[in-house]
Amino acid sequence: MKRAVWLLLFLNVMVFAYVRLTTPVTAPAADAGASAPTLTLVSELPSRPAPRCLRIGPWKDPATAEALKSWFEQAHYSFHEHLIESTAPASFAVTLVSVSADAAAKVARLLKSAGITDFEVLSPQASAVETTIALGHYSDRKSAEQRVDRLKALGLHPQIVTPPLTAAGGWFEVLIDAAAKDPEIGDIVHEVPGADGMTVVACPVEAPITPPGVSPAPTETPSGNSPNGTRQSPAESAPPGRAPVTLSGAPA
Repeated sequence: MKRAVWLLLFLNVMVFAYVRLTTPVTAPAADAGASAPTLTLVSELPSRPAPRCLRIGPWKDPATAEALKSWFEQAHYSFHEHLIESTAPASFAVTLVSVSADAAAKVARLLKSAGITDFEVLSPQASAVETTIALGHYSDRKSAEQRVDRLKALGLHPQIVTPPLTAAGGWFEVLIDAAAKDPEIGDIVHEVPGADGMTVVACPVEAPITPPGVSPAPTETPSGNSPNGTRQSPAESAPPGRAPVTLSGAPA
């Protein structure tokens, strides 16, 4: 009897094991109410309007430019400064600094005895003892060096001084957020000293951008596109309807 019970139990275990091994495992059914996540392409995202670009200027005084920068920063505007380099010719001055007025007088007598009369003894500044002798201004360094060599032959030690060239002015490109209000020139003139005469206009589409009131730089036309391969002037290269002008007050 016991053998029969054990045999029956063994057969049940074997049948159970066989069923578990031969029955495929199925994944639980997904909830019908749950939705699968979807992907959104970058091109399908709502586009943000691009900021507007305004050109404000020109300014001619560096103090005005600094005041404009402060005004832009307070208004939280992004801006970029463009400088108009001075076109004034370089100048090379030959000078000699004497330790006193008496020493300068001795140098003056030496120059006159050598037949050199084109010089000037400058008055020293207040509370100063050194005296400067101006020995000429030259448009090229070679002429100035020749003057120095002649003076060194007399036992003098002059020097060549080149005055630094300052910027003739500039303008600003300002980026205005799409939701922000455009700055009014009246507000700028009222709050920024020296802003009289400046304008607020949209940045031109073409590149490079030229400052307001300044003619574009001459362009070199390749010989393959031009019959004679010559350089075009700003007036010839300017687009129809836009005559280039020069910045009022800037050095020629």
